Formats: sequence, C-alpha cells, structure tokens
Amino acid sequence: MSRSFITLAALSIAVATPFISLQAQAVQRTHVSAAFGSDANTATNCAAAAPCRFFTAAMTVTDPNGEVIVLDSGGYGAVTITQSVALIAPTGVYAGISVFPGADGVTIATAGVNVVLRGLSINGQGGNNGISMTAGNSLTVENCVISNLTQNGIMVNAAATVRVTDSIVRDNSLNGISLQNGVKATITRAVVSGNVNGNGIRVDGIITSTTTTADIADSTFDGNYNGVLTYSNNATADVKVSVRDSRVVRNVNTGFLAQSNSGAAVSLSASNNIVANNNRGISAYFAGVKVWASGNTVSDNNVHGLENNSALFETAGNNAVRNNGVNLGTITAIATQ
Repeated sequence: MSRSFITLAALSIAVATPFISLQAQAVQRTHVSAAFGSDANTATNCAAAAPCRFFTAAMTVTDPNGEVIVLDSGGYGAVTITQSVALIAPTGVYAGISVFPGADGVTIATAGVNVVLRGLSINGQGGNNGISMTAGNSLTVENCVISNLTQNGIMVNAAATVRVTDSIVRDNSLNGISLQNGVKATITRAVVSGNVNGNGIRVDGIITSTTTTADIADSTFDGNYNGVLTYSNNATADVKVSVRDSRVVRNVNTGFLAQSNSGAAVSLSASNNIVANNNRGISAYFAGVKVWASGNTVSDNNVHGLENNSALFETAGNNAVRNNGVNLGTITAIATQ
C-alpha cells in the first residue's frame, strides 16, 4: 500500500469521526409532531425538521436522560417509559394523552429511572390511571392536567422521590394523587378537585418498614371525598404529612383525615390553611396518630371543626375555629416554641 493511500485513508477517518460523534450527541433531544411527524423518522433520530409522530417511537432514539420535545398541538399517545427521560410540551402547545379502557396514560416500571413530564394533558377515556409508577428513582410532574380516570390521576407505589408542581388533577374516580410505600413527595401549587369517590391526596403506609412522606404547600383541595387522607394499616409502615398555606374546602367527608388502623406512627402537621365547608374539618383517628394544627382557619364544617377519636390532637391554640359543629374528643393546647 502506498504512503499516499494510507495518508488519504487516515484523513478520511479523521473527517468522519467528528460526524459520527455529532450524530450520537444529536439524539439527546428528539421531537414529535402531530402535524407532520412520522415514526419512520426514527431513522434520522426524530430531528426537529423530521420529527416522529408519537412519544413511544421518539423514545427509541432518545439517549437516557434526554428530552422529547412536542412541536405542535395534538394527541401523542399513551407511553411506557423504560429509561430516564423528559417529555416536554412548551407553553401554548397542547400535548394530549388519551387513556383508553384497561390502560394507563404514562407507565413507569423500571428501577432507577428519572422521569420528567411537563405540559402534558392526560385525559381518561375509560382508562385506569393517568400516571402509574411502580418502580423508579424519581418522578417530576410540572404544568400538567390529569383528569377523568377510572382510578387515580397519579399513582406512585415505589420508594421514589415525587415532585408535583403547578398541576391540576381533577374528576378522577378514586384518588387525585395516591402515594404509597416509601414515596418522598413534594407537592406545590397543585389543584386537586372533584375526586368524589376517593381523596384529593391519599398517603398510605402498607408495606412493612417503610416511611412515606408528603410535604404539601400552596395548593387547593376541593370537592373530593376527603381532601387529604393520611393513613396506615401496617404497624411498621409510618406516614408523615405536612400541609401549609393551602385551601381545603367543600370536601364531602373531611378536609384533613389522619388515621392508623394498626398503631403505626401517622403524623399530620397542618399550618396556616383554610379548612372550610367540609363535613368535618380536621380529624384524627386511633392510636398512633398525631395531629399538630397551627394557624388554621377552620370554619363552617357541618359535623365537627376539630375531631379526635383515641389519637393525639395538639394545637398551638392560634387556630380560628368558628361556625362549625361541636369539636369532638380531647384537643390539647400546646405552647409554641
């Protein structure tokens, strides 16, 4: 082989190498379009100029921890997520997922994945859950609307970190948001309403030796059966919930309900909330439950404003409790520290 041929071959490889590298980097971000997308465009990595049609196809050519970007309004189909990814619809673009009978809208069941859902509208058409997570490391839901499911709007049954921000979860048949078995959740500026057969948020302890936590702020819970239910039926499955600066109104049964059926440690801290026009305001049921209430306005609840049945119910003494049915049980005033 001549020296000139070897030099030419080496130069060709050197020129091609950056091209190959750029192609690999390009799939960190893929695109979908209802107007002109085709799933055949996976061959060119669902680029902005040649997007895929549905989330499922685009994810096959998206790198782990990459992004799938919605380009225009339309329906993008139910999706099962098996890698870390963000599905993103920009402000002003409608990205719909219709959930049909027997299915969930977004399914996450892979250990270790981190999933971000931003700007999606998940609408039940006889389907089960809007978002179902049974394995994974984290779930972030931002600026989404999740509605009309026959079960839960969001259901997480895994020891995952969950963040829900600026989202609406409404008119589902069971719970708006169901959190179980080791979830660590932060919920901020959510509206959870109209889940009349279940709860706005249900935080459960079921599995042995788990602690499930939810910190909730600046949110609204209205027209559910219970606004916020904090519950355990396993003696070693603890539940810890704090709610502050929120509206808990017009729920069919109870605004805040903390209950332990097994003696498990169930704690609810409620501060600076409006709890009004429910059947009961704030209720604590059975041994193992501890409720701490501070700075709340509890008014116009039909049966009881504050209710304690064999639990520990402590108050800072600075709650405004007016125009309710009579309080029930021992409500212990504790000096603030």
